[in-house]
Amino acid sequence: MTVHHSQPNTAVPAGWYPNQYGQMQWWDGFAWGPLAAAPSPTPRVNGFAVTALVAAILAIPPGLLALFTGTVWPVYTLGLLPIILAATFGFLGLHRSKSTGTGKQLAIVALVFAAFFMLFPLLRVLQSFA
Repeated sequence: MTVHHSQPNTAVPAGWYPNQYGQMQWWDGFAWGPLAAAPSPTPRVNGFAVTALVAAILAIPPGLLALFTGTVWPVYTLGLLPIILAATFGFLGLHRSKSTGTGKQLAIVALVFAAFFMLFPLLRVLQSFA
């Protein structure tokens, strides 16, 4: 409902004000305008899943270097910490995705990378015995 006044109410400047229902409504100095759109909820971010993916990405260069050079342990040790972090935060992110509803895919990708780069040295060592 719009209420019009012939004289502007100078005591209350134009702006957004809460109405009796708690919704924001525009006052232009003469009349009440339309209601403001409800604010969109801020999306929740799964920090564990994001951290896991970043750690997994950091583990890629040493893992690929070890893969293509054939030297496992000297090069692989550079990627060991990011792999452990990716696995740890991946599991935490997967668990947190149940409550936040976000980050499940990121956590799974990080866990896949971590599993690959954890199993790779073992496969190389077993291959050397063959």
